[in-house]
Amino acid sequence: AEVIAALKGPDPTRGFDVNEYHNIWKALSDEKAWPSVQRFSVVGPAGGDFAAAVQAQVADTLGHEPEKVATEPRQRWQSVRLDVRCATPDDFCALHSRLKSLEGVKFLL
Repeated sequence: AEVIAALKGPDPTRGFDVNEYHNIWKALSDEKAWPSVQRFSVVGPAGGDFAAAVQAQVADTLGHEPEKVATEPRQRWQSVRLDVRCATPDDFCALHSRLKSLEGVKFLL
């Protein structure tokens, strides 16, 4: 049943806005083989607290740590780059939605 549901569209129980993420979900489900490692870059305030919050959000959302984390500090901002194993497009959309709602996030790729 889970496979059939995945073919129909985004999972509304995952906590992200399925209308907002529908096109991203569709593109990911059409173009990628799952599971896959996805890269996220999150820009926010400098300091260890923000980087730790970003990493914690991955564990809270997906139940595991990122495979790789790299920070690129600037004076006031930093980029936190994450390589994260996502089992499905729903994992990607749920994590993206949660990361962009973190306090201090200025930009997310």
